[in-house]
Amino acid sequence: MRTFPMLSFPSRKSKIRTETALIVSQCSRQLSPAHTRYGTAFLFVSYLVTWSGVEISPGEESLPSDDYVDDRYVVVWEVATGRPLRWFPVYKRTEPTAEEGKELPAVWPIFKWSPDDTYFARLSENVISVYTTPSMGLLGKKKIAIPGVQAFEWSPTDPIIAYWTPEMGDSPARVCLLEIPSRVELRQKGLYSVSNVQLKWKEDGNFLSCRVIRFGKNRKHQYTNFEIFHMRDKNYPIDILEFKEKEKVSAFEWEPKGNRFGVIHGEEANYADVSFYSMDSTSTGKLKHIFTVPKKQFKAILWSPLGTVALLARVGHPSEATNGTYEWYNVTEHELIGLAEHYSATHLEWDASGRFVCSYTTYESWEADNGYNIYNISGRMTATVNMNKMYQFLWRPRPQLYLTAEQEKNVRKNIKKYREEFKREDDELKESMRSGKAAERRDMRLKWAEYLGTKADLIKAIEDKLAEFSIGKEDDYIEIEEFEEEFIDIKEEVDRTRKMLNSDDERD
Repeated sequence: MRTFPMLSFPSRKSKIRTETALIVSQCSRQLSPAHTRYGTAFLFVSYLVTWSGVEISPGEESLPSDDYVDDRYVVVWEVATGRPLRWFPVYKRTEPTAEEGKELPAVWPIFKWSPDDTYFARLSENVISVYTTPSMGLLGKKKIAIPGVQAFEWSPTDPIIAYWTPEMGDSPARVCLLEIPSRVELRQKGLYSVSNVQLKWKEDGNFLSCRVIRFGKNRKHQYTNFEIFHMRDKNYPIDILEFKEKEKVSAFEWEPKGNRFGVIHGEEANYADVSFYSMDSTSTGKLKHIFTVPKKQFKAILWSPLGTVALLARVGHPSEATNGTYEWYNVTEHELIGLAEHYSATHLEWDASGRFVCSYTTYESWEADNGYNIYNISGRMTATVNMNKMYQFLWRPRPQLYLTAEQEKNVRKNIKKYREEFKREDDELKESMRSGKAAERRDMRLKWAEYLGTKADLIKAIEDKLAEFSIGKEDDYIEIEEFEEEFIDIKEEVDRTRKMLNSDDERD
């Protein structure tokens, strides 16, 4: 779910009162996620969620709400009309393992949406409440009771919720897959010695990663392992990736296109290894180690939106000594393809095409050295701009690719062949420029244009003369039709000298 700093409502159909609109402009905002399937155009966004520090009075007398709560801090609006659909209270939760009465802070976003905006859900103490759109009613008029539930996430492609619960008494911690709206439990995995679980879906919904942080011996240390669900296989098999007890995992990122992921892990405080793994395929379900980049000071893995290339980076505060160091890796070829440095950078972003990366420094993060650098996919700098008090940098959004999965797979499979063809064309072009053939053709074009310029008066005179005689116009032609009559004389003659044939006649 993304939050947006500004949103304007249609003025013609908006029913939000002036004082309500002012509150909306000063509170947290959240848009439903369906827009991500069509780019970032607001035209396709259906709902807006606002959370204000004061109660909002939308001016609707019969809006549905929870009967036993009177506060109206959270409101769901219909973006197309600006009409409020329902208000909600802000629930407070307590930790099941903490002392009685210890409350957890409220989290934003309050609601999490299904990929098609059909459902949205919220977490409260021991329950997950799922609502339907556009009625805004509770699914089945009943909340889903789950004792101790700590977190949940929607599948990015299917109406499936993944959630986890901690250990309680003799019962283990659990990670469960729940189908909506049937509420059928598709799969669960019991876990012991669990401190925390972090759920991360792959963008295409093929895999679910559960980062399980466990207690070590005597509960003095913690270590991490990953439970990875195969969502497209029968019975949802699980792969397990384990790390040593002293190793800390600082980052995990799925490849956007493909079945690979990267992990930053290590025992040392300042240095860590970056390992890449492949799920091989959804049919075999085998976890495979690809290669490891040892002893690096990176904090983040940023995959190209098209996959294959992973950017390893250390992005933090410019005051850090190793901030702003970058390395580009072709994960398919297992090779380093680029290096760069931008020590004052506070942000790092790929463009939507996966061809360029921008590192930049904003005034709010660091008052000095504001500006941006742009690098190509192999780490070569293509532009650098210094800018006083730069506050924001945004890439232009791009339309959705219309290649099928099979076509994309074919391009990736034959990328070496295409690379050779393009290289040959580039070499031919360079050779043509070096040999002077391109300059020769340019001179010929200029001479021809110059020749036509010298004959412009002659051409104009001929055109005027033709116009004077009206040659070539339809009005100058008269269509004449001629008809000829031919009389044919028919004369019939009878030869009376010949005899009639009979049966005795032997002539043919």
